[in-house]
Amino acid sequence: LYCIDESMLLKIKKILDYSLKYYDNYEDNHFIISTCLKELLQNSLKANHKRLFFKKNNLDIHNQQDYQKGMKHFKKTLKKKLWPQYNKLAKEQNLYVQVIFQFENDGITLEVSNNSNINTFDIKKIKNKISQFSKSKTFIDFYQNFHDNSEGEGLGLALILNLLKGNNISYKHFKMSFSPKKSKSSIKFPVTKISNPVESYHDE
Repeated sequence: LYCIDESMLLKIKKILDYSLKYYDNYEDNHFIISTCLKELLQNSLKANHKRLFFKKNNLDIHNQQDYQKGMKHFKKTLKKKLWPQYNKLAKEQNLYVQVIFQFENDGITLEVSNNSNINTFDIKKIKNKISQFSKSKTFIDFYQNFHDNSEGEGLGLALILNLLKGNNISYKHFKMSFSPKKSKSSIKFPVTKISNPVESYHDE
């Protein structure tokens, strides 16, 4: 997918509505999984938009000076609500985001990936945010001490970690991997199945 719109959100809701009936704690699971999914989707789409922004402004996202220069203006671009313009560019240049659900007996795995080539600066920022949150007692403590003004302040990632912590889900269930052609985040939610295995969902 190249953007988050109402039809996409409705499709995701239908998948979760259908599949989560086969697991316990329907409402709690629905909330945490849908919230984490939205945050991961936004992060992945924003990463694609960032690459388009750098390319459009003739900046090398892998060059430290260009990166620092570009990031000063990228957040301003986000505030100007230029998402539709970048959604269109993403589709034209085939920069997409992929979502995969795995519904299994011992839990549900959510995987969100994009085909952008992440740079070392962003990988370092992500690792720092995870480390900083693990040192924070609360979400508010993280925001007051470690929020990042260069982009989205790292709140989306912190929100995911906070939800996992609040639901007693170990951080080991949240994994991120990076390669030249793919950046992937996955979360396994250890929920209990209460009925027969779920059949594959096919959207009509």
